[in-house]
Amino acid sequence: MILQIFKQISADNTLTQKPKQSDFCMHTHDNYEIYCFLFGDAKYTVEGSVYPLKPGDLILMRRSEAHHLRLQSAAPYRRITVNFTPPAEANGVFSSKMMIPFLDRPLGRYNRYPAAIFGDFQWQYYLERLCDAKEERSRAIYLAVLLEELSDQFEKVRSCEEEQVADQSAAILGYINRHLTEPLSLERISERFYLSKSQLNRKFKQANGSTVWEYITAKRLLMAKELLGHGGHPMEIYQQCGFHDYATFYRAYRRQFGIAPKNDRLIR
Repeated sequence: MILQIFKQISADNTLTQKPKQSDFCMHTHDNYEIYCFLFGDAKYTVEGSVYPLKPGDLILMRRSEAHHLRLQSAAPYRRITVNFTPPAEANGVFSSKMMIPFLDRPLGRYNRYPAAIFGDFQWQYYLERLCDAKEERSRAIYLAVLLEELSDQFEKVRSCEEEQVADQSAAILGYINRHLTEPLSLERISERFYLSKSQLNRKFKQANGSTVWEYITAKRLLMAKELLGHGGHPMEIYQQCGFHDYATFYRAYRRQFGIAPKNDRLIR
């Protein structure tokens, strides 16, 4: 039965002494992949989500899920990769349990399985046996057991990532509010929190209901409105509130409050 479920199983334990970023371009597969980071200095990107890597972390990719390694230095880099394809006729059985971590999620979400959630490091044993196995039957058995283990941990991975989104969103909010009057950009915030811009906006919107830039603009406008209420001059306030030029500030203020800044000041 196991041999009927799996086909085209390959497993490699690979060491690159002097990795170069040009050797690790974004790509996809027409099969499924389990990637295990053993050591090096890198992050992993899957469909715009950036995952920091620690020794023993697993990254799961399904068919056509774009991914690539992002080197942080030229430190020696070692990983295990397992690729496999379930036959079409087995998809119903296969999806019921073992394929949940691959299929029961959006693209680029819940890909990373931190080593810490596998207390006994049993998964590493199965990965190493997969690499060593010469017979297809043996590879299929080890892969089936590993996939069962991964599916058992799926809800924990989902919950941990959602908690991290909430915690990280609070940290991002704090950072923005501390630097609200300074030059802010998505690039600066993304680099600060080790996220891609799309990942930053997605996580922020999931937790707060707006994009990062919508939040920054709204907070700056509220600050400007308060300063106008205390007699501030619009031509001075826009710079104090982090706007680059008066025209941008003026348009944003009218759009937000339905009145020109100078008129709002006079009314008060």
